[in-house]
Amino acid sequence: MQKYSQIIKIPQKMLDEMNEILRLSDFFKDAGRCSVIETFTAIFDNGWQADIKVCNGDGPYVDPVVFDKEGNQIACIEVADELDGEYVFAVPAGYSNSGDDEEYTIIVEAE
Repeated sequence: MQKYSQIIKIPQKMLDEMNEILRLSDFFKDAGRCSVIETFTAIFDNGWQADIKVCNGDGPYVDPVVFDKEGNQIACIEVADELDGEYVFAVPAGYSNSGDDEEYTIIVEAE
């Protein structure tokens, strides 16, 4: 299995603000419902990328997604309710860059 990993470092103030928004039980009133509030992107060595998006819905949430070089969505995982932490995506051989199973890990942390 091929493994890729990247770290996204976010200024502490922004990380605190995003986590405060994510603690809201209702939608974030300063953004449209069903909109993306902020996107944090990591690019892997093979050219694929992961977007860790803070989204607005009935309550704000984190939507983690992996895209291939052409921008096609390849994998997503369960939404999260905190921005910082580890996100691990499993990509089966049929969808992978290498033809083997692949794993993509993103760690989001404060600068």
